[in-house]
Amino acid sequence: MTTPHRYDLASATAEEVGLDPAALATFEAAVQRRSLTLHSLLVIRHGRVVLERHNPPWTGETPHRMYSISKSFASVAIGWCVGQDLLDLDDRVIDHFPEHDRADLHPWVAAMTVRHLLTMSTAYGETTYKHGEDTDLVRTFFTATPTRPPGRLFAYDTSASVVLGALVERLSGRSLTELLTEVVWPAVRATGRLRALRTPTGLPLDHAPLGSPAWREVRDNPLGHDHAGSGVLCTPRDLARLAQFCLDRGRVDGQQIVPESYLREATSHQNDIDLRLGHDPAVVTGYGYQFWMLPHGGFACVGMGGQLALVHPEHDLIVVTTADNQLVGSLDTHVVPLVLDHLVLPLQDRPTPTAPARTTGTDRLDGTEHRFADNPFEITSLRVATGPDHGILTLVGIRGERVIEFGWDQWRSFRFPVHDLPARARGRWQGDDRLRISVRIEGEHLGSIEILLVPGDDGTLTVAMVKAAEALLGEYQGVATSLGPDS
Repeated sequence: MTTPHRYDLASATAEEVGLDPAALATFEAAVQRRSLTLHSLLVIRHGRVVLERHNPPWTGETPHRMYSISKSFASVAIGWCVGQDLLDLDDRVIDHFPEHDRADLHPWVAAMTVRHLLTMSTAYGETTYKHGEDTDLVRTFFTATPTRPPGRLFAYDTSASVVLGALVERLSGRSLTELLTEVVWPAVRATGRLRALRTPTGLPLDHAPLGSPAWREVRDNPLGHDHAGSGVLCTPRDLARLAQFCLDRGRVDGQQIVPESYLREATSHQNDIDLRLGHDPAVVTGYGYQFWMLPHGGFACVGMGGQLALVHPEHDLIVVTTADNQLVGSLDTHVVPLVLDHLVLPLQDRPTPTAPARTTGTDRLDGTEHRFADNPFEITSLRVATGPDHGILTLVGIRGERVIEFGWDQWRSFRFPVHDLPARARGRWQGDDRLRISVRIEGEHLGSIEILLVPGDDGTLTVAMVKAAEALLGEYQGVATSLGPDS
């Protein structure tokens, strides 16, 4: 009997691939109880489909909008370009788009590299093309006002992915989907057409239907690019094949199509997701190269409304969903814990080791003072002092000195300045020198603040804060970078 090819996605029973059928049934029932607007659900292990459900009119071969999963497609294409020696991840992006270079180009924009775009650590705090009147989405990436040096902070920036898609087209001479259709689709035995909506480059500002913004993707536009941030369409089964391709590190039938080293990096932790208040570390743990990181060594492609490809390489396990869950919220918060609880954890033969909490960092911040120009925190300078059991953050400005005392990986009580409220704070190092301080305010008013201090090699300090409080703490929200030592 011939063994089915890994990319044929032939059916199998749970027992045949080493899954507990009762656990699989419990997983499916748990998903159904969530009352989600689910279009497709597939569970695949060792290249065999053990669960496949489609809600009519959807089928496994129906093209589906993938939204931000498009970003992972773009990453795979960038990896192919790397393998062809068409670019290096540390290339400056502006060098590939010289038509957007100019004498007054902000140095933070000029410094952005391909790696910064892949890891969502650009000079911007949000998508650039949503805040202007320009249908050339790529151009907005070089004309918007930056808010931080690149490489300092994570910020989900779809315009970065759009630029990556345009870069693929510029380097390969083919659109994103044309390239992948040629070099990946045949290898993974894809059966459906891969296509994408296009950017509105060159169209008038009023091209979109009434009520839609000028940056809205369009079905066809010869002047535009495949929208690599949100526009890809493919079938659920072909999405599963791409996920399998990434799990297999770009190697099919002995042919290395995308460098193994690139895909290993792309699907590994490259960036902390920093100050996303309310993000659940039981769902996502970090970011790679346009892929999200999952607990227990997994990674994911995630798209708005419930487009998911959850991959657990250790167990050769893939879960794919397509949906329209926009009214309810992100599907990953519903599905990821169920996959972990019912499918992944039963396969674990030992506890997954967790990295010990870091209690000491470098001394790059200790005793330093940084001066600031206009900023949302209303400060003129900031000082950090670190001791063996606690640290002190001092903010100096129009409100006088605001002192925040924090324990190392334990809460330390203090009186919150200006508002004179009881509070607790704790600090911990992320990496060698990124200091994260969490503040919880208690009393008549309740509030939370997350503070991240990131020093740069140029002697500047980037400060990011987010707050959650009603009509309070507005001066603890935003991003600012200090003046240089010679300023």
